[in-house]
Amino acid sequence: MTTLTVVSLLLIGIISTNMIKQFIPKLPETFIFILVGIGLSFTPTFHHFELEPEFFMLVVIAPLMFLDGQQQSFAVIKKRFRMIFTLSVLLAAVSAIAVGFLSSWIESAWPLPLAIALAAIVVPTDAVAVKSLTAGTEMPTGVNNALELESLFNDATGLVILDLALSVLKNGHLSLFEGLAHFVFVAGGGVIIGIIGGFAIVWVRSNITFRTLNPDTTVITISLLTPFAIYLLAESAQTSGILAVVATGIVHNWESRKLKLTSTNVQLTQTTIWQ
Repeated sequence: MTTLTVVSLLLIGIISTNMIKQFIPKLPETFIFILVGIGLSFTPTFHHFELEPEFFMLVVIAPLMFLDGQQQSFAVIKKRFRMIFTLSVLLAAVSAIAVGFLSSWIESAWPLPLAIALAAIVVPTDAVAVKSLTAGTEMPTGVNNALELESLFNDATGLVILDLALSVLKNGHLSLFEGLAHFVFVAGGGVIIGIIGGFAIVWVRSNITFRTLNPDTTVITISLLTPFAIYLLAESAQTSGILAVVATGIVHNWESRKLKLTSTNVQLTQTTIWQ
């Protein structure tokens, strides 16, 4: 019963946010969500409330990142690869280390690995939050595009730095070679699993679309389950589930362009549900 109450209150919060946004369009949606969340926190249901991080990553973040990946073109990512790598890997790593050193200096009781671990948690920007904060604001196209693309891929950098910092905190030593190898495995493995899984699901969906008379319910159900399946598959292989669902989303962007003139009803219904 508690779970049902929590879900109901969260849905009420979402509906309230959408209503408030109509009257205050210039206020970023993120801020409205925060204010509504503060209001919900006063209800008895949310007293001593705990949310498992794994549950949050799977049920909330994975589908949102999958949706954001669907809105990005592979051609654009290929064109801006150097910019993405510089911002999401180099800049994120330098920022996390710098913030870690500063935090350790200010709070001398914290060992440096712990300070870097905390910095790695807060440094990566979130793609959904970036879009929400910049919505309705006039920004240069290049800057907005750079922020969105960077925030899609910097999670892997933050997670790897966090993992390395906690390992150093536990074992007392750091191997640069092992760190780089771990980063390549986590990030590259997640992308590969996402691409292979994405193409496999696209193949299944395409066959259902072209071989059945009423593919709507099956194809859309598969679409809704895709981010959860890909995330769990990547995490079970000890790779980045976030990068995996982003890669799968990009593959689905390619699919939607190829099938734009076919199965219009499926395309429209699917777009509406995801929005």
